[in-house]
Amino acid sequence: MSQSGIHRNPLWCCFLALLALYSSHSFALNNAQAEAILKHLHDVQTHSYQTINAYYNFTLNPGDKDIQSEVNQEIGFMNATFKSLESQDGIVEVQGELSVMSATWLKYKELLNTNMNDIVKVGYPDLRLVGDMAQVNIDLVGATERTYDKTMEISGHRPPEVIELVRNSKIILESMLTKYSARSASNVTQIFQGAKSEEPMDVQAISFDKNIARLLASQQNTDATRKTLDAISTKWEFIKNSYINYNENNVSYVVNLYSKRIISDLDSLAKAYSGA
Repeated sequence: MSQSGIHRNPLWCCFLALLALYSSHSFALNNAQAEAILKHLHDVQTHSYQTINAYYNFTLNPGDKDIQSEVNQEIGFMNATFKSLESQDGIVEVQGELSVMSATWLKYKELLNTNMNDIVKVGYPDLRLVGDMAQVNIDLVGATERTYDKTMEISGHRPPEVIELVRNSKIILESMLTKYSARSASNVTQIFQGAKSEEPMDVQAISFDKNIARLLASQQNTDATRKTLDAISTKWEFIKNSYINYNENNVSYVVNLYSKRIISDLDSLAKAYSGA
């Protein structure tokens, strides 16, 4: 067949069109690059919640140096995570989204430091600034979530289901804890929760229950992961009703203590599932 005959062949033209379509959908990030970015983005989300939760706990105990140190540690962790993100291979593919996140973080950090200084020097916060801080925290979590979705979209990579379930469980629990701590801190600041989800805590508690049940049923479990999941379930049963009936009995210290232990267990679970 002549060269001109090939070009007129409908099947050949169809093949060329499909080849061009495939080439245009080639992924900008490979799986390893995407997963490294996703892990850091998840860390930003979780520690964004943890900074504001530590702040609310500090308002309850303004003289507690350990809680004050916890706030500073969380700020340091966030700074380090953003620095790591900026140096990740392939991050240029979501550079616009990262720029929005970074600007929002700087604004959030400034408000957080201002509110912490007010507690230390004056003894109480400026409620307007607390409201601003909570809203910027919501903005940061939302911007990070959008960057997470964009990274999966342009890479074609999705973490294993068990990893996504663990990450989602952490976000749910930290959102609940933020709301609980805000309510505990003050009757006024309960509206300044800084948690992105509008779902009430009792609804979120049901979602967390379902996630743990799905993890327990996973075929990927080993003796070690089952042991960790059993530990999570035991701690969760101890505080679940406090989240569901949060208006009836305020036990902030206990809820914070056990929630943080569950978060630590979820981190161990994610490492076990990923083979780290």
